[in-house]
Amino acid sequence: MVNYSLLFSQTNYFNKIYNRFSSESGISITETDSFYYFIAIGNGSDSITGLFYQKLILNKSDKSGNILNTNIIEYPERIYPSISHKTLIKTHDNNFVACGFYWDTVQIMGYIIKFNTDLDTLWTRTYSDPDSLYPGGNDTILLCAFTSIKETNDNGFILAGYYFRGTSSGYDEDILLVKTDSLGNQEWLKKMY
Repeated sequence: MVNYSLLFSQTNYFNKIYNRFSSESGISITETDSFYYFIAIGNGSDSITGLFYQKLILNKSDKSGNILNTNIIEYPERIYPSISHKTLIKTHDNNFVACGFYWDTVQIMGYIIKFNTDLDTLWTRTYSDPDSLYPGGNDTILLCAFTSIKETNDNGFILAGYYFRGTSSGYDEDILLVKTDSLGNQEWLKKMY
């Protein structure tokens, strides 16, 4: 006689709509054994200047999608923080890092933010490239943006993104790689075009 047993792992399925701001977009997600951590971008405007800007929203939920904690990071002087889908990772020390870029009136800068499981910000670093120029309206602005991050074997980070390079015929968008140490301090920067 042969006895067969079928074992199924328990999976929680859910469909949640979070309607906390006038407009909010989920961007990147990662998980631990017990929780999901995800990043969203929400719209806002400065009450004094009326300038539009976006909020960086760090979220922690249980495995059923119920929000347990939220940390809203607002930069009214920074009009457009942005993150792509490969920009949130869990680190070796059980914290999290995310990368992206923000746009103020002078430049677009790449950034990294590290936060813990309680969503407290541990540090933030910004990066710019003075050789990167992009024509923005009547002005020329600096541009350096990150779209992907990975932790390296030395517990630092490697970031991929892009920058704009002036050419004789205008501007080209080219590849940018930045290597940092474990605290986000730049070790090197490579441009590929």
